[in-house]
Amino acid sequence: MNERQRRAWEHGIVAFNRGDYFEAHEIWESVWMSATGPLRDFLQGLIQVSVALHHLSRGNLHGARSLIDRAETHLAQLPSPFHGVDCRRLLLLANRCVKLGEEMIRARNSAGKGCLTKQEWFALPLPRLDVEPWRNRAAADDALH
Repeated sequence: MNERQRRAWEHGIVAFNRGDYFEAHEIWESVWMSATGPLRDFLQGLIQVSVALHHLSRGNLHGARSLIDRAETHLAQLPSPFHGVDCRRLLLLANRCVKLGEEMIRARNSAGKGCLTKQEWFALPLPRLDVEPWRNRAAADDALH
């Protein structure tokens, strides 16, 4: 990543970790558009996880499940950690979060429609991006070329 991309990447992490999933998606999309190779797959997977969580917050279970499944095709193939993110753990946590959200909504409504209450939302194990230090930065950068 160049410096501009790295700054945007870091701003996206802050937005994701405060639960602004749509904003994180918007920020990372600006980096994704010029990315190539494994970095592009990585960012696309993160964007899809972000939008999946956004959909879940609005009660769109089909959209949330679909995007988590698509994110897996991008993130599962990468070495983990990649750019400091444990991709496998992120997928595990995001999948768990969507599954629990689906169960909460379906328990209230057999049709699976409606939004999570604030109490339900905050009871979910929402994933965070706890980025590892850049000790493996050279290896991650090498994977891009």
